[in-house]
Amino acid sequence: MNTVTYLPGRDELVAGTGTGDGGGSLESGVLRLWWDQDLVIRRIVISDATRQLREFRRATRIVPLAGALGRVRITDADIKESRRELLERLEPRW
Repeated sequence: MNTVTYLPGRDELVAGTGTGDGGGSLESGVLRLWWDQDLVIRRIVISDATRQLREFRRATRIVPLAGALGRVRITDADIKESRRELLERLEPRW
């Protein structure tokens, strides 16, 4: 698989090329797969891609940090201080 394409007219996300000549295919819900004779997946298509992406983000609780942090800058000193505090908390457990 060397290409990933979004087809907005059909709202599909397509990864790979070809249809797996001589192989088979499988369709399950919004996912379709094609593979070749050696059982190498050659193409994956996700239908209703926009809704699937929205559901994925909701299910994994991904939060865009740009809005949450605003213009907060994290420096190397902040990172080192946080690591030091974390190690202090973990040390008694060892």
